[in-house]
Amino acid sequence: MKTKREDSIEEDISAPIEEKEEEEEEEEEEEEEEEEEEEEEEEQEEEEIHSFL
Repeated sequence: MKTKREDSIEEDISAPIEEKEEEEEEEEEEEEEEEEEEEEEEEQEEEEIHSFL
């Protein structure tokens, strides 16, 4: 059985790890959104080029 101190230490250790994981997930989502936007822009540019031809 764990003491309150041991539980507290585990919480202190796991909290920053969870925050870091959440931050990394958010960054990955932002990067994916940026990539999607870039792909859409490229597609629009290609469509514009084809419309001129």
